[in-house]
Amino acid sequence: MFSIRSHMDIFLRGMKEVFNPKRIWEELKSLDLNEKLLLSFMIFSVFLAFIFDKNGSGGLLGFVTGVFTIVNLILIARGKLTNYLWGIGSCVSWLAVAVNNMLIGDIVSQTFHLLMQFIGIYAWQKVMEHASTTEIEPKKLSRKAAVLSFVGAIVLYFAMVYFSIKAGGNLVWLSSAILPASIIAQFLMTYGYSSQWIFWLTVNIINIIIWSIRLAEGGSSALSMLVLNSMMFINSLYGIYVWYAIRDKMKRILNKKG
Repeated sequence: MFSIRSHMDIFLRGMKEVFNPKRIWEELKSLDLNEKLLLSFMIFSVFLAFIFDKNGSGGLLGFVTGVFTIVNLILIARGKLTNYLWGIGSCVSWLAVAVNNMLIGDIVSQTFHLLMQFIGIYAWQKVMEHASTTEIEPKKLSRKAAVLSFVGAIVLYFAMVYFSIKAGGNLVWLSSAILPASIIAQFLMTYGYSSQWIFWLTVNIINIIIWSIRLAEGGSSALSMLVLNSMMFINSLYGIYVWYAIRDKMKRILNKKG
C-alpha cells in the first residue's frame, strides 16, 4: 500500500524526468520522419501567422503559445512523458492570451490544464514505472464512463455559461463549451484513454470558430491562435489515428496469444 511519501517520490521522479534535458532531447529525436515533418510544418505555419500578425507583442505571445502547444501535442500522440514540460509552457502562455481577450472559458480551462499537468506527471510516471516502459499505451473507455462524461460535460457547460455571462466574457456560448470538453479530454489524457482525442478534436473545432470571430473583430493574437488551433485540429486527427491504431494492434496481439 502506497504512503504519502511513496506518492511524492513518484511525482518527484516524474518531475526530474520531465525537466531532464537529456530525456527532452532524446524524446524529440525519437520522433519518426513523418512526425518531424508534421512538427516542422505546424511550427512553420504558426511562424508565418506571427510574421503577418499586426498585433506586435500579442502576436509574439501567440507564436510562443503555438510552439509550446504543438510540441506538447506531438509528444502526447507518442505517449512521451516530456510532453508535460511543453504542456506547462503552453498553459502559461495560452492563459495570458485568454486574459488579453477576456475569454472566461479559456481562462478557467487553461488554469485547470496547468494544474493537471502536474497530476499527469505523477500518473504517467507511475504507469511507466509499473510497466517498465517509456511510453504510455492507449486504453479504451467503458460505455458507462463515456455516458457519465457526456452528462457531466452538459452540466458543466451550462454552469460555465452562467458564470461567463456574470463575468462579462466574450463569445459566452462558444467559449463556455471549451471547459467541459477540455476537462474530460485532460482527464482521459492523464490516464491514457484513446477517447481523449475525440474531445480534443471538439475543443479544436470550437476554438477555430472562436478565433475566426476574434480575428474579424481585431482581437489580440487572433491570427496566431487561429492558425495554432487549425494545426491542433490536424494533430488531433493524427492522434486519433496513432492511439486507435496502437490499441487495435495490441488487441490483435492479445487475441493471438489467447
